[in-house]
Amino acid sequence: MSQSVDQQPLWTLDELAHATGGAFEGGDEDAWPLMGISIDTRTLTKGDLFVALQDVRDGHDFVTQAFGKGAAVALVKSDYEKHADDGLLLRVDDPLQALEKMAVAARQRLTCRARVMAVTGSAGKTTTKEMLRVCFMSFGKTHASEKSYNNHWGVPLTLARMPRDTDFAVIEIGMNHPGEIRPLTKMASPHVALVTSVLPVHLEHFSGLEEIAQAKAEIFEGLQPDGIAVIPAFGEMADFLGVLAHETLGLPYNSEHVFQSGHERIACFTLEDNDPERWCLGVEKIELSAKGSIATLIYGQDELDLELVLPGTHNVMNAAACITAVSCALVGLDIPLEKGDAYLVEQALRALKTFQLVTQGRGQVLELGDDRAGKLTLIDESYNANPASMSAAFENLSLYPGNRRKLAVLGDMLELGETADELHGALAIEIERTGIDKVFACGPHMKALFTALNDEKRGAYAANADELKGELFAALKNDDIIMVKGSNGSRMATLVEALKVDLPPLRDGGNN
Repeated sequence: MSQSVDQQPLWTLDELAHATGGAFEGGDEDAWPLMGISIDTRTLTKGDLFVALQDVRDGHDFVTQAFGKGAAVALVKSDYEKHADDGLLLRVDDPLQALEKMAVAARQRLTCRARVMAVTGSAGKTTTKEMLRVCFMSFGKTHASEKSYNNHWGVPLTLARMPRDTDFAVIEIGMNHPGEIRPLTKMASPHVALVTSVLPVHLEHFSGLEEIAQAKAEIFEGLQPDGIAVIPAFGEMADFLGVLAHETLGLPYNSEHVFQSGHERIACFTLEDNDPERWCLGVEKIELSAKGSIATLIYGQDELDLELVLPGTHNVMNAAACITAVSCALVGLDIPLEKGDAYLVEQALRALKTFQLVTQGRGQVLELGDDRAGKLTLIDESYNANPASMSAAFENLSLYPGNRRKLAVLGDMLELGETADELHGALAIEIERTGIDKVFACGPHMKALFTALNDEKRGAYAANADELKGELFAALKNDDIIMVKGSNGSRMATLVEALKVDLPPLRDGGNN
């Protein structure tokens, strides 16, 4: 997908050849400057560089189509067979490695005043990345990862797309195996590296939480020499992550309580009382509703008001992580304040007041139906799922006031390894605690949850999302609130689309 057109070219052909070490062939070497980079012909814009990556599908099969849509250059492997309708090719040994080289070059050409943030975590990294984007936009030109482009090709693509006059860059980095973050953070070379959380996800590939924390802590290895690590100072892995941060940065720590030996290169955020002697942002007085959240942030000796239109304690903590990272990134930068501002942090808090994450599958709220056929509220959480995000989604659903039925439509949480059934079954406690009225479940692991539920909570169970549709639609009533959630591989998005397109007339509501 192309970046918006900038006055300066994203890449000149000379820069492209120098960065990749490739050789041009055919076409017009006087082509207009490159204004964007695409890996998908469906979103390609005229003038883009098309990178033929070999992933789920081989991008070389679409090179000719890319030129038909206006690509200026195609980055291809050296043995690609040129077609008659192809334009200017840049031949390299490996297009992904060439993209990585472009990423490094793009990072190196930023000015010394630019600030780069890297974000990872078991949950909340995409939301926090988008919060950081919004905050930094109030201070300067900001570039951030699209969607959840956080893997071995998403990170180099994001960096290669970064305009040369960027003031702030926010790079999301994900993983599901040990060792995946290390090369990506070194590529990004951040000034601030943020870990939002360490939770039991991807357990299929890890021995336990400590190994997950170690993998997340790889993000600190790419920090600039004076860079700052931002970590949560609460939760089961807090002290261990703090130890890892100190060790990676070569800092001494107190083995009895790592956060008592705070250092200016390690900042943290917490739900507990903050210590003004260390760089830690505390969160107090959280008030939640279906329409948003408010809280008090304890920032040094100051109390600051946080207001969000996003519901849930987890989003309050995402905002706390964001504000901590923003305050670290702005250290030493001479940024003019708006008239009447006392703190740069308050400027960032104002930017968050209207922040909404409207990405499909990540908590988007839709009102479906009409007065004649009946209405319902749909909360689309179908993009991803793990035990922590399930609990957060149940909490959000419970915040809706009144006597409306609250239905949870759930698919399997994937990559949980041998503990999968146990973790699915344990969700029954959260269902009971949050007052969810009915559960409709599908997938082999969700059967463990459905079995653990009390009879009155059981809506229906099916082997997969397609088979669950009929049972769910037959049970719907006017004024229901439906939350659909599951790992992407469980295909819960198909139920979301079915509700949007095929919603049947709804019976009168009620709590039965």
